Amino acid sequence: MPAFVAMLAMLFAAQVMMVHHLQTQAIDSDLVHGDRLLEDFLGGSIAHEERSLSGTLVTLRGDPRLAEALQRGDRDALHALTRTRFQELRSETDITHLYFLDPERRCLLRAHHPDRHGDIIDRQTALHAESTGSIASGLELGELDTVTLRTIAPWLVDGERIGYVEVGVELEHVFDEMSGRPEHALYGLVRKDRLERESWEEGMRILGRPAQWDRLPDHVYVGRGVLPGWIGQLASAAEGEETTSVDLSEGGREHRILLAPIQDVSNQNLGLLVLDRDTTEIWIAAERTTMAIALLGVLLMLLAGFAFGLRMWQASKALERSRRELLDSERKLSAMTASVRDGIIMVDARGRVAFWNLAAQSILGHSAEEVMGEDLVGLTLPPAEQAEWRGRLTNASIRSLEGPSGARRESRWIGRDGNAIPVEISIASLDIYGQTHAVCVVRDITLRKEIERRREASLREAQEATRELGEFTSAIAHDLRTPLVGIDHLTSWLTEDFGADLSKEAHAHLQMIRERNRGAQALVEGMLQYAIARRSSNPLESVDTRTMCEDIAETLAHGSEPRILISPDLPRVRMPRAALQQVFESLLHNAVRYVGGPGGEVRIECRELPDHWEFAIIDTGPGIPSGDLLRIFRRFERGSSGGGTGLGLALAKQIIDRYGGRIWAESAIGEGATFCFTIPKQPRLSSEQSTLVAE
Repeated sequence: MPAFVAMLAMLFAAQVMMVHHLQTQAIDSDLVHGDRLLEDFLGGSIAHEERSLSGTLVTLRGDPRLAEALQRGDRDALHALTRTRFQELRSETDITHLYFLDPERRCLLRAHHPDRHGDIIDRQTALHAESTGSIASGLELGELDTVTLRTIAPWLVDGERIGYVEVGVELEHVFDEMSGRPEHALYGLVRKDRLERESWEEGMRILGRPAQWDRLPDHVYVGRGVLPGWIGQLASAAEGEETTSVDLSEGGREHRILLAPIQDVSNQNLGLLVLDRDTTEIWIAAERTTMAIALLGVLLMLLAGFAFGLRMWQASKALERSRRELLDSERKLSAMTASVRDGIIMVDARGRVAFWNLAAQSILGHSAEEVMGEDLVGLTLPPAEQAEWRGRLTNASIRSLEGPSGARRESRWIGRDGNAIPVEISIASLDIYGQTHAVCVVRDITLRKEIERRREASLREAQEATRELGEFTSAIAHDLRTPLVGIDHLTSWLTEDFGADLSKEAHAHLQMIRERNRGAQALVEGMLQYAIARRSSNPLESVDTRTMCEDIAETLAHGSEPRILISPDLPRVRMPRAALQQVFESLLHNAVRYVGGPGGEVRIECRELPDHWEFAIIDTGPGIPSGDLLRIFRRFERGSSGGGTGLGLALAKQIIDRYGGRIWAESAIGEGATFCFTIPKQPRLSSEQSTLVAE
């Protein structure tokens, strides 16, 4: 808390200093702006006077009587014409000087001093007007060494110069106008080195002003007011042609002093304009503002301190609560990781172990104390894999080990006893304080590998038994085919040779023997086809299923019953032709046998699905009980009619399964039956069937 109080004190001091600095800058900016405005006002006043004087010249030159008198050089006529007008101009425009000069710049009349005439006017404005033939204007010292703004213009009549007319106003008039502003005082000073003391003192007496030549060291005062004591020192120190400003404290008051040079028409310094602005009230207002802001700052800081203390108290409570929750969470995490069967290992970006649970100890044999901070790669991986994993376990590459959600990879890690342990690993990345860590979940799959080994051995044994059974079935079928054919031939011979001597009962027995023999032949033939279909592999080819079904339907037709309707939209599919024909023959033969009778109907339809074709053989037979829908695809299972060998549907299912399709039946008693099967658009042998074919 003491540190916090010290920090608040420092902040308060910094705030007061900053406010004072900003306030000072604002005042300086305001004063500089005011100085510029006053400079602009002074320049604007002089420019305004120049325009007023030029306008007066235009008015005077527009009087033909004055032009005639000037052309004659008639001084009395000029005086008579301008006596009243000069007084009017003086009262209206503050003009203090009016001259009429002949073409040689000789003064014919000074309307403001009629008794002085005949001298040559050689001021810069007059010389400039003579040389350029145009109006000239500027500040100059007059014959009484007063600073006067003069404007002179040549007077032309029919292109001939008959003389000059000049008007002027003393600069003191402008000073008086600006000094009338309450917020400042203006003093006009003329440099002594530009004046003749006697001439200047004579001029001051003529003008009725005090001639105080020794009042200032380097300048004389051309105004009427009282000069402050500091003005002489500042005026003597001011040099150059640039306006300068000085801040001054005098008598408990603050002043901003502006020193502006006065230049004549030839750009020579005549003196100074000294502007005194009393800034005391501005600074007092600024100090009051600073104090108010400081007090406000103190109040805000006290409020901030209270809010900060309250927040710190709340934060400490929240921190304590978070600490308890963290401890509780750690206990729960420890309990959870201790109870799981999978090893959980976390490593940092350098591959060093940062966490190791009890299951990891049980799997690999190392305790957490032994491996904490150790290199996981060197500890658990075989030498052949260490370089690859060590390169990946960096801050930038850990995520390259992270697979899709739930993805696992198998490896063999080295346990403490040096034996290789088959494990299954899943890896996830975890950011902790900007560092990427890898979390490895390790599962011991030793038992699963043993089960897989035994299952593979059992599968090989089953495949061998299946192969032997197939060979045995083929051998039995071949061995049975010859005597069955012999029995068929023998019964035929007996009927042909001794038919006339045999009784009806004997004929019936022979016919029954022949039918039973043909059933046995069909069964043997079915067994051969089943064994061949289980072991054979024919190339895929494009088969027109509509043409194939039409050919099969033609061989099954017995008169007009039942009707076999084939959809015109049956597609071309990729299947071994013989295998697909066996499927259609088995299903159509089964449907025709069960439909029988007049009015029966069998339909063959197909619909296209995204990845396969779905065929349907639909009959109007008696239907199949729901309990028999799966059983009928087993070997040697017969329907309710008792006909057939019981191998047709089993053979169809074996072929469809073999090429990645599916076969099923849908039926209800009295509603016929629908046998459906699918053929993939890209068929392939199943793994088990591929193995059997290879053997």
